[in-house]
This record gives sequence, C-alpha cells and structure tokens, in this order.
Amino acid sequence: MKIHAVARGGNPFFARIIITTAIWKRDFSEAREVLTKICECWPKGKRARFVLTSSGFINFEWAEPDTKILDAWNPVSADVEHLRTLAEKKCKSLITDELRGKLCECADFLSIGIDSEKFNKLQYPDCWPFHHHIEFIAIIDLKNNHYYWTGKSYPQQEQENGLIRNPDISSHFIDLAVGKTLIFACNDLM
Repeated sequence: MKIHAVARGGNPFFARIIITTAIWKRDFSEAREVLTKICECWPKGKRARFVLTSSGFINFEWAEPDTKILDAWNPVSADVEHLRTLAEKKCKSLITDELRGKLCECADFLSIGIDSEKFNKLQYPDCWPFHHHIEFIAIIDLKNNHYYWTGKSYPQQEQENGLIRNPDISSHFIDLAVGKTLIFACNDLM
C-alpha cells in the first residue's frame, strides 16, 4: 500500500483520500491502516477542514431477517434507523479515540462512506444491484466525536431494485461549524 500526501499553498478546505487499487475490498483493517498512514504522512503545518473518504470506504454487516426491508423505494424509517445504528457501531470501532486524536491534528471533519456488506457475499456485480443494500455517509466532527448521517437517495440505474433509499432527504443538509453543508452520497448529484 502506498500512501502519498500532497499539499500546495495554504490550508486546504478539502483533502480527498483516493484509492488507486484496482479493487478496494472495503476491508476494515486496511481502512484503519490507510487512515493511520494518512496521519503519519500528513504535511506538517497543514490542516484541512474536511478529509473525505470514498463512498463504500468500509462495510457493515446486517442480517435481513433481523431487519426485513419490504420496500426499498419507501423503507420504514425505523428500519433505516436500525441499519444506521449498525453502521455507526462499525464506524466507531474504526475511529477509535486514539485514531480520532491523530485525525483531529489533520482536519476538523472526516467523512466515511459505509455500505451494507450483504452484496459482498454475492457475486458482484451480477447479483448486487438486485438485492437490498444501503449506502450511508457519516460526517464526524473530530473535535467532539459527533456523527451526522445521511444516506444515498438516488440509485444508479442498475440499483433501482436493490438500493434502500434514504427516506429523510433533509439529512443531506447539516449545520456545521463551517456553515450549512450539503452532503451527497455517490450518484445523488444526478
């Protein structure tokens, strides 16, 4: 794994983590290693407002019998909230207090893309779009460890039958110390 940090000029508003491997497995330990190495090679004297990971940076597990989604187009809010709770538990195990302290020296906020893992057990990409899965984005205030959540609302064409949509569009709009912020998951800009 090669970690490289580039900073030009003053403090950047955004710093983007770009994964250049052919296949990113959303592996938990690899994700922690990437974030740790980012902190180690962060340019001295530089500080970003946001460090952004990719959509699907990590996965979380859920068992469909535990949370049975009947309608991916109009999911029950309580079911989505349960899945969000599972995702947050996974994020909090990734972003330990020690790692958060290191990241806080680099930035104010961190975005984590976290998707349900169910489709990884299928033959991607053939089966994935047709089975229920959900995609979340967590914005973490690194100073106070507060999490803001939103989810993907607009599916890619091949996801129309499987993506569990974010039922709360207002969750894309959050108030942060930097001002009102609009957060989209991949393809939501469409």
